Amino acid sequence: MKKAALVVVLALADVIAAAIVFGRPADSQSETVVERMFRDDMKLSLERVDIPDAETILSAPVFRISYSLIASYEGALPGSNALSDDLNVWIKGDRLVPIFGLSYLSTDDSLDAFDGLINPAFRLNEGSADQFRSMLREVMGRDQFESVPVDATQNVGNTWYFLNGDFLSYYKGFVVTVDAEGAVTDLRFELSMLPKNE
Repeated sequence: MKKAALVVVLALADVIAAAIVFGRPADSQSETVVERMFRDDMKLSLERVDIPDAETILSAPVFRISYSLIASYEGALPGSNALSDDLNVWIKGDRLVPIFGLSYLSTDDSLDAFDGLINPAFRLNEGSADQFRSMLREVMGRDQFESVPVDATQNVGNTWYFLNGDFLSYYKGFVVTVDAEGAVTDLRFELSMLPKNE
């Protein structure tokens, strides 16, 4: 729900502007004024996400956009913090691809935002697993990684498990599938990834 709302707010500012004047007959002049005011009251900042060995693991840099919508009311109204957030993105061709944090994902979700982002030449193995885990922490959010009382990185055959916390009787985290050469073929987040075996 948050994911859809964010995309709508960022991509369709003119629709939001029209909604602000709800209850009054819409005309092109008032819509233009509201849209201009809405855009003028938007605060954005941009920084490159610092990812160790990024050039080895990723095919493109990742940027963090911090934004506030209707910024002049930031913190002044109940619930106004919902109008501010951070969003990581990368450039794929002629468009921005958003990388939504774990709070936007369903119980089990394929991380489609990484499609094309992982360097095809990168190989996930014992020597590069820590690098890959560090990349996930930076791109998905450090606050999403909790300590676990077991090895946080596990490998079984062509599947790698990067644990980032627990959920009921399971560990949750990222499941990465690789081919025979170690190239990443699939990346998913799973809430009930591995049983705790307690």
